[in-house]
Amino acid sequence: MNPFAEKHPQGYLPKIQYWATALAEAAYLGEADRIPYIKSKLDYFTGRQMEITKKDIPGFEGTSSMLNNLTIYK
Repeated sequence: MNPFAEKHPQGYLPKIQYWATALAEAAYLGEADRIPYIKSKLDYFTGRQMEITKKDIPGFEGTSSMLNNLTIYK
């Protein structure tokens, strides 16, 4: 199994959830100055997750469907 997949079985999904929640919170609170930074983090981790999903790395099967079912917590 891939060493990254062994250490991080959910890939970047926890970080994506964290930053998606931070984005929703900043928008709700009207903190427009924080949104570009948070969005850049969300874009980065989403892109990284898509890379490992596309490579079909053992241990990350099904991450596309997990991204589609991503839940944002408040």
